[in-house]
Amino acid sequence: MIFVEVIRTIQTSWGDGMATVWEWPRLHQGLVESQFYIQVGNLASVSPYTGQQTVYGPNFQRWIAKVVLPVKKGPDWREISGLISRLRGQNELIRMVDYYRMAPGYDVAVDATTALWSDSSYWDDLTGWDFGFMPPYVEVDEAAVRDARTMVLRGFPASISTVLRLGDLGEVRPSGSAADHGHLYEMTSNVNSDASGKTRIYFEPGLRAPVVSGDMFVIRKPTSVFTLATDSEGIIQRSIGNLGSIGLSFVEKLP
Repeated sequence: MIFVEVIRTIQTSWGDGMATVWEWPRLHQGLVESQFYIQVGNLASVSPYTGQQTVYGPNFQRWIAKVVLPVKKGPDWREISGLISRLRGQNELIRMVDYYRMAPGYDVAVDATTALWSDSSYWDDLTGWDFGFMPPYVEVDEAAVRDARTMVLRGFPASISTVLRLGDLGEVRPSGSAADHGHLYEMTSNVNSDASGKTRIYFEPGLRAPVVSGDMFVIRKPTSVFTLATDSEGIIQRSIGNLGSIGLSFVEKLP
């Protein structure tokens, strides 16, 4: 499942005009099934004499998201239809988070504790203060160039094992602001924090843009920016009982 959400609505250059990053309503966040993965493009050749394969690349790496929504009743599928029409095919942008990886593996495994406010009250959503989790974001400690596949982060709890794990996700937000293109990365090794709360991470794909010290690195609900995969996405199959079925495919917006 993928939870689809836009952090904010922005205008950005895209093609010949201006595109908007739209919000997907929380009402329709539930999904029947989904895929969320890095698509890799390599060139390969095989020697006709030895059978030796030579691989060149990767020429590109980009995130792909495919979702299948549960069957919707009349009012709901009409709303989905309007939302898809508003995306104008591949023209508009949408920010997405992988619903199955909204928190790092450390948070999934840890038994955290919850505390209330001093007057024993909760937050408005009836939750309290959580202790024992990783912070929702950390910071880039050292500048790194575009296409780099490693960088140093700071702001983790000190001397902790596996603060980030294989398969965890993280999003770069330059100066704390979400980028208008894909800036999402998947960890390719387990890493520990040192006595200063720093660690070096390794990830794919390579950095979409250079980063500098102080840039935000989000590890709780990290997102990326997508467009519909084709202009024909979003066709709703209607059936008796005024029910609508829909599946959608998205591709990452590259800088």
